[in-house]
Amino acid sequence: MSLRAEILEGMAEAAAVVAEIGELVTLKITTPDDYDPVTGVTVPGETKSQQARAILDNYNLQSSGTQFADGTQIMRDDKKLFLPAMQGITDPAVMAPLAWAPTLETIVTAAGQLWKVISIQTINPTGDLLAYELQVRR
Repeated sequence: MSLRAEILEGMAEAAAVVAEIGELVTLKITTPDDYDPVTGVTVPGETKSQQARAILDNYNLQSSGTQFADGTQIMRDDKKLFLPAMQGITDPAVMAPLAWAPTLETIVTAAGQLWKVISIQTINPTGDLLAYELQVRR
């Protein structure tokens, strides 16, 4: 088995675990109003929402203290949200891609609270998008 195949198989297993034990979260984004100066019409923005399974976790001491000693990138109450790109929301055996990718304008509802996305890291060691690791803040 090739290294790429092993990585993809491992990620599929991780996504299945998140589908089984992960928390159901809601991702929401609202596009701003758009004004057309030619017609003078303002088109209201739209709100998109999607649910996904994810794991909300604390940063470890190294990530929150040693790597970012000045505290300007990771704050005390920041969390990381592990979000597989393939989701098994209703059935872990049936995986489907997210409807849209999270952005810095995305608001996440997790653990009964609203979280703003501060940074996004994609996990794609094989060239295939496997997951997102979001830094979120209340």
